[in-house]
Amino acid sequence: MTIRRASPTAISLLIAVALVLVPAVSLAGIPGTTTSAKLAAGNPNPTVSPIQSRPYGKTYSEWSVLWWQFFLPLTAAEFADCTIGHSGKVAFLVTGPATCTGSVDPGTALFFPVANVECSSLEAPPFHGDTPAERANCAASFIGSVGTLSVTLDNTELKDLTDYHVVSPDFPFTVGPDNVFGITCANECSGKSSGEGYYLMLTPLTPGEHTIHISATGFGIDTTFNLTVRH
Repeated sequence: MTIRRASPTAISLLIAVALVLVPAVSLAGIPGTTTSAKLAAGNPNPTVSPIQSRPYGKTYSEWSVLWWQFFLPLTAAEFADCTIGHSGKVAFLVTGPATCTGSVDPGTALFFPVANVECSSLEAPPFHGDTPAERANCAASFIGSVGTLSVTLDNTELKDLTDYHVVSPDFPFTVGPDNVFGITCANECSGKSSGEGYYLMLTPLTPGEHTIHISATGFGIDTTFNLTVRH
């Protein structure tokens, strides 16, 4: 999920988010890059769209923007309920809660962060930036503390997760007064944000029950998502 901080009333729900404020062990090789040798060897994760691909007509960077625009307006309750977002044939999953349960239609791809962070024009320091450059530099300053990344799909461990490093361009977003990060807003507020993180686009899973376990030690992420693909 998004790893950051929340409003005082949501601290118990978003405890993992707050951990980004604590310096963590740096992950070697950040940012991860897909080497030519790995590309030549083929896709190490057949259930994941390659980072250089354009699944459903969009790059990973473009999908990350859509994910943030879905996530930032969520309320603390919606986050705790592991609300699933949708954009066409792609479902957006949140990470952060210890356990999530949800369902999607068959033929639905799954896009989610292993660990990510954003900085915006609406937030207070240390997550504030007045210009696109300031916001991008702000996000980059936190992403080095993700720690060890791990994702298992139905007990199969996915490989080379640092290769799925994504930088989001500066993008617009809108939140209401009850939003997951506790951004001060009397009615509806619009701002600009830049993000950075590690994301996966899982290809559609077979109908039935699936388990996705997501971990990022430096961000305090340890989420088990129990997902049903409807028949």
